[in-house]
Amino acid sequence: MKNHLLLIVYFLLCSSLGFGQTKEIDSLKKHLNHSNLADTTRLSDYLNLASRYGPINMDSLYEYTRLASKLSKTNGNYKLDAVLYYLGIYHAETGQINKAKEYYLEAMDIAEGGNDKKILARIYGNYGNILSERTELTEKIRFFKKSLQLKEELGSPLDIGRSQF
Repeated sequence: MKNHLLLIVYFLLCSSLGFGQTKEIDSLKKHLNHSNLADTTRLSDYLNLASRYGPINMDSLYEYTRLASKLSKTNGNYKLDAVLYYLGIYHAETGQINKAKEYYLEAMDIAEGGNDKKILARIYGNYGNILSERTELTEKIRFFKKSLQLKEELGSPLDIGRSQF
């Protein structure tokens, strides 16, 4: 009985998360259908879609990141750090660790010169995640500390908790 109850609760939790994510995705896609969107707004929508698809579909994450990349390049590399961050995620998740490192390092270079501490904290954290514990442990810890420090400056309890975990 107890196992059945846990299974039901787990199913309801998963379905509510999936449905909420689908509503956001549908809303973003609908917004993209407006013909009068500025390129920067369209690019932000593509990045938001990449973010929403990240946990559920790597192909869609890559597709929307690729679209964002094209717009970024034609708009003075606007949000290029975020584009490179999502490309890093894609390559890390598809097992291309060296390629992911390249994208994260390139994103880091851009983000460190900018004002968006949130994306920089994410880049540091994800870069730390892909470093090897056997050969790059010191670097891994250094990037986790940098990520945590930025997240503490931003004051986001959820992000701080995730980083401390």
